[in-house]
Amino acid sequence: MIVRTLALGLLSTTLFWGSAAKADDAVTVGNADNGDCYPFSCAASDGITLYQQIFKGSSFSGTSYITLFYQTLYTDFGYGPGLLNSATYEIGFSTLPTYPLLPTPIDNIGLDYARFGVYSLGGLSPNILSFSGTPFYYDPGLGNLVMTVLISGLTDQGDPYSNFYNSDTFTNQTARCFGDVATCTPLGNAPVTTFQLVRSLPVPTPLPLFGVGAAFSFSRNYRQRIKALRRNP
Repeated sequence: MIVRTLALGLLSTTLFWGSAAKADDAVTVGNADNGDCYPFSCAASDGITLYQQIFKGSSFSGTSYITLFYQTLYTDFGYGPGLLNSATYEIGFSTLPTYPLLPTPIDNIGLDYARFGVYSLGGLSPNILSFSGTPFYYDPGLGNLVMTVLISGLTDQGDPYSNFYNSDTFTNQTARCFGDVATCTPLGNAPVTTFQLVRSLPVPTPLPLFGVGAAFSFSRNYRQRIKALRRNP
């Protein structure tokens, strides 16, 4: 299995809502004119432990829940697929009124930050690398969308430079920043990303309600972790 979900991610989506919400819309941010291997192919083997990407709020038509996002393999000039970095990726979303990203990662994390999921990657890169997780409620009226990825646990670098994903070098819809929790380097050439959106979520059933308490505990602990990062960047 190419993407193995750890702890939350797909499991928490099931616990909250019982069954997957049907996608109402898909939004692709960025224009594919190049390729890049960050963050899911070669960032871990390059020593990167934190990656952030910002997506212009104007790319989204209104409020919705992000339930899934994916990136598509860049195959021009004979690239890919190859073996992915074997590592763990903790992904979360928040909103930010400014654009582009700042060089201090903590300043790019909004107060509405929520963890989307934790994933273990490895094996042969798929043509479409997708991530399904705990729905994130996004209101573009409050700011741009920021994805924060914490990278850890590299066990095998695979064939990192064989796996380039479609990226955008010329439009002003998305940008990225990478480094560690203390500082990052803002750059362009950010991966083109497609988001699956739903306008509303199914009503929880009794079984999913069992997971609400556990999810609240995870959320509370993670907010404390973010606060600790703010105090000790």
